[in-house]
Amino acid sequence: MKTARKELEKTTGENIKTGKTPVRYQEMWWTIESNLTEKNIIEKNIIEKNIIEKNIIEKNIIEKNIIEKNIIEKNIIEKNIIEKNVIEKNVIEKNVKKKDMEKKGMGKMKNMIVLENLSKNYGVKKAVDDINLTVKEGEMLSLLGVNGAGKSTTIKMLSCLTKPSGGTAKIDGRDVVKERDRVKEIVGISTQDTAIARNLTVEENLSFMAGIYLDPKAFDKKKREERVEEILRDFKLEEVRRTKSGKLSGGWQRRLSIAMAMIGNPKVLLLDEPTLGLDVLARRELWREIEKIKKNRTIILTTHYMEEAEALSDRIAIMIKGKIIMTGTLGELEEKTGQKGLENVFVSVVEGEEKHE
Repeated sequence: MKTARKELEKTTGENIKTGKTPVRYQEMWWTIESNLTEKNIIEKNIIEKNIIEKNIIEKNIIEKNIIEKNIIEKNIIEKNIIEKNVIEKNVIEKNVKKKDMEKKGMGKMKNMIVLENLSKNYGVKKAVDDINLTVKEGEMLSLLGVNGAGKSTTIKMLSCLTKPSGGTAKIDGRDVVKERDRVKEIVGISTQDTAIARNLTVEENLSFMAGIYLDPKAFDKKKREERVEEILRDFKLEEVRRTKSGKLSGGWQRRLSIAMAMIGNPKVLLLDEPTLGLDVLARRELWREIEKIKKNRTIILTTHYMEEAEALSDRIAIMIKGKIIMTGTLGELEEKTGQKGLENVFVSVVEGEEKHE
């Protein structure tokens, strides 16, 4: 009523007292009041319609999100199944390859890496405790163990970054202590802490390493540049070649680190926790790169990822508290422990060691 009176006052220009509408304005009053009622009903209907439409939209969005979530989960499950099948296929192929090698007499290939009673002490702590290990030419061995097992220390001794406290380590017959320079000529290393120059671009890092590891007598400037281009292409680094290395993601930095280790085309490649800290997709991508460089090269890879050791290696050495406890193919380790799968094998070996302490 109050609103109708105001509308009437606005229309007539007169001050209409409450409850005292002049007769001459009664018809106009009723018209205004009727219009206001219709207007309120229309506005109410519009509000209700908007609420209904909003609820429908929200419902559709929720349903769409549920469908998309289900699709994503389905894709992840399918991808995991595919990756599991790939790992199992790789293991089968490795076992077939090993049997073929044995049949052809290739199992007698020379030992590229030989460790005899190798040890490293830090004060009273034995980081590496009198280990013995051989790795054949062209073989990839995974050194598997938890953090602090002595894996990285072993790699540092093999790459001449630290001197053994005892025992010997020879690579292609070259002693890591007595013939350090000759060892470095044939060994490439990708360290756990990703030793790249963060202020240099990807291309500059590779060029720097080419200048160090490529013999200037055999590789002039043009050939060094060609080698850098080859590595950029092989490791799919072309798209980030001019990017400062410090701005790369963890996965790209790891890939660059391995590419730098490969610049001199080494006979022996040491990969210390190459996928540490990477998400599952970046890790799988790096596996594919490692698979490509395995041919005709001896590789030691340290890792605490069971599936990594299972997917990539020809043989596995389990290292616990500085000692190598067991070595063999996955099949051999399963046979020795009576367990199925590398994770079960590893847990069985660790628990067995704890019981003997």
